[in-house]
Amino acid sequence: MSEKILKALLQLFAIIAKADPGGQAGRLGGRAILERFLRQQFTAEQAAGHLATFDAHVTAFHSTGGESRKDASALRSTP
Repeated sequence: MSEKILKALLQLFAIIAKADPGGQAGRLGGRAILERFLRQQFTAEQAAGHLATFDAHVTAFHSTGGESRKDASALRSTP
Protein backbone atom coordinates (compact mmCIF):
# COMPACT_ATOMS: atom_id res chain seq x y z
CA MET A 1 0.00 0.00 0.00
CA SER A 2 1.45 3.37 -0.93
CA GLU A 3 2.25 5.80 1.85
CA LYS A 4 0.05 8.52 0.33
CA ILE A 5 -2.97 6.22 0.21
CA LEU A 6 -2.37 5.05 3.78
CA LYS A 7 -2.14 8.65 5.05
CA ALA A 8 -5.35 9.56 3.21
CA LEU A 9 -7.16 6.55 4.66
CA LEU A 10 -5.99 7.35 8.19
CA GLN A 11 -7.32 10.89 7.77
CA LEU A 12 -10.61 9.61 6.40
CA PHE A 13 -11.03 7.12 9.25
CA ALA A 14 -10.28 9.90 11.74
CA ILE A 15 -12.86 12.21 10.18
CA ILE A 16 -15.61 9.62 10.29
CA ALA A 17 -14.58 8.22 13.70
CA LYS A 18 -16.73 10.72 15.57
CA ALA A 19 -19.65 10.30 13.17
CA ASP A 20 -19.96 6.72 14.36
CA PRO A 21 -23.35 6.43 16.13
CA GLY A 22 -21.72 4.17 18.72
CA GLY A 23 -20.11 7.24 20.28
CA GLN A 24 -17.01 6.74 22.42
CA ALA A 25 -17.46 2.98 22.58
CA GLY A 26 -17.82 2.77 18.81
CA ARG A 27 -14.74 4.90 18.31
CA LEU A 28 -12.67 2.69 20.59
CA GLY A 29 -13.94 -0.38 18.76
CA GLY A 30 -13.05 1.19 15.43
CA ARG A 31 -9.59 2.04 16.72
CA ALA A 32 -9.10 -1.56 17.82
CA ILE A 33 -10.10 -2.79 14.36
CA LEU A 34 -7.69 -0.34 12.74
CA GLU A 35 -4.93 -1.38 15.12
CA ARG A 36 -5.47 -5.05 14.31
CA PHE A 37 -5.38 -4.31 10.57
CA LEU A 38 -2.20 -2.23 10.87
CA ARG A 39 -0.48 -4.95 12.91
CA GLN A 40 -1.30 -7.50 10.22
CA GLN A 41 0.12 -5.30 7.47
CA PHE A 42 3.15 -3.71 9.15
CA THR A 43 5.75 -4.37 11.83
CA ALA A 44 4.66 -3.56 15.39
CA GLU A 45 6.76 -0.38 15.35
CA GLN A 46 5.32 0.81 12.03
CA ALA A 47 1.78 -0.02 13.14
CA ALA A 48 2.27 1.96 16.35
CA GLY A 49 3.46 4.95 14.33
CA HIS A 50 0.47 4.78 11.99
CA LEU A 51 -1.89 4.42 14.93
CA ALA A 52 -0.33 7.48 16.58
CA THR A 53 -0.93 9.39 13.34
CA PHE A 54 -4.57 8.27 13.37
CA ASP A 55 -4.95 9.38 17.00
CA ALA A 56 -3.45 12.78 16.16
CA HIS A 57 -5.90 13.16 13.28
CA VAL A 58 -8.86 12.25 15.52
CA THR A 59 -7.76 14.80 18.10
CA ALA A 60 -7.19 17.48 15.49
CA PHE A 61 -10.42 16.92 13.57
CA HIS A 62 -12.74 16.54 16.55
CA SER A 63 -11.55 18.92 19.24
CA THR A 64 -13.19 22.29 19.75
CA GLY A 65 -10.17 24.43 20.61
CA GLY A 66 -8.52 26.79 18.15
CA GLU A 67 -5.08 25.25 18.61
CA SER A 68 -6.25 21.88 17.37
CA ARG A 69 -7.70 23.49 14.25
CA LYS A 70 -4.19 24.68 13.41
CA ASP A 71 -2.95 21.15 14.02
CA ALA A 72 -5.60 19.79 11.64
CA SER A 73 -4.46 22.20 8.94
CA ALA A 74 -0.87 21.14 9.46
CA LEU A 75 -1.82 17.47 9.26
CA ARG A 76 -3.72 18.02 6.02
CA SER A 77 -0.82 19.81 4.39
CA THR A 78 1.82 17.17 5.14
CA PRO A 79 3.22 15.55 1.99
